[in-house]
Amino acid sequence: MKTLFAFVLLSSSLSSVLAVIIVQIGGFKFSVNDVIQLKPLMDQEAIKTPHSAYSSVTALCSNSALPEGFQQVCAKSDAPQIFDTLNHIANFPYPCIICAYTICTGCT
Repeated sequence: MKTLFAFVLLSSSLSSVLAVIIVQIGGFKFSVNDVIQLKPLMDQEAIKTPHSAYSSVTALCSNSALPEGFQQVCAKSDAPQIFDTLNHIANFPYPCIICAYTICTGCT
């Protein structure tokens, strides 16, 4: 019973921390949680176009499942670099959670 309570407390604490930490890149701000949720969509497009970052970004931007907050990145000329950085954070979010990245803000 104590283990279950500890697990519930820990998971709720982690989710509240994820909602507070903000990734700020290219003039855009996203929560770490939103970036992590974008990962499956980025992985799906990378599988379809594995050899070209520009092609995978074009495919990602034309995907109707792309969340609205990320659609504005598509209009930028440096969208491939922004999505590459977001993909790196989505693959390894824990340094951001402990504020190791300078682009992550909102840590308390």
